[in-house]
Order: sequence, then structure tokens, then C-alpha cells
Amino acid sequence: MMTFENKRAAERAYVRAQIEKPRLREISFGKYQVTSQAGDRTYALEYKKVNGKLVADCSCPAGRKNSCCKHALAGYSHFKMRVNERAAAAALAPAAMDFQLEDDTAAGATLCSECAIDEVSEESEDLAMCQYCFNSYLDELQYAS
Repeated sequence: MMTFENKRAAERAYVRAQIEKPRLREISFGKYQVTSQAGDRTYALEYKKVNGKLVADCSCPAGRKNSCCKHALAGYSHFKMRVNERAAAAALAPAAMDFQLEDDTAAGATLCSECAIDEVSEESEDLAMCQYCFNSYLDELQYAS
């Protein structure tokens, strides 16, 4: 399982994903089949919550070593969109939500306002963001300047 805490590794994987453009096929919520642009390699990718943190499992060589891989970064945007869709649906009709990530967060913990998965980090309490979304936000601000 890989986390997204190593910012430098995540940045490298993101750049590789942008260049190589692996293709995603959603199998079910949080589970994807990722195929190389050439179509010669296919990997299984899954996002899940472990100890309050979003982690990714990828069957590629880097993922098997728990390194941040381009497949996990390529699928993250789509996964985040799906989480937000489900959160919106749950707000409108809580009974309609047939799947929830296992909630092992501390009772009363505040979830990130961006991804609704991870707990809010102390560093970004004012923005109500988890560490990963907060780092993404800082990166966007840096590139916008």
C-alpha cells in the first residue's frame, strides 16, 4: 500500500502519468484497471482508507514495492470526483449511499472538505483540508503565481 505523503515521489509520478497517459477503467467504486498507453501492460489499482489515511494499492512493480506510482496519480482525480459525487448523493439521500469507505477515524474527527476521506491536518485546520489536499492547494497557489 502506498500513501501520498512523499511529495517529491508523488510529483515525479504525476509528471510520468501526464506524459505516459495510462488509461483507466473503473471496475467498481475505488477499483480500477489501468492500461499503459500502448496497451501492452494492465494493472489493478485500488484506493482505500487505512488508519484514517487514503492509500492506493497498485499491482505494478513500483506499487508492489509500496512506491508512489504513476497509475495511482493518474486515477486519483477520477477517484476524488467519485467520492465527491457520493458525498453529494449522501447529503441529499443518506439511504441511497450503498457503499462507504470503512470509517476508522477517531470519533468526532473532521473530514477534509476537499476529498471527504482523510482527517483534517493540524497544519491546514483553517481550510479544513487533509495533508494531501492542503499540499495540492499550496502547489496550485505556487503555480498560479
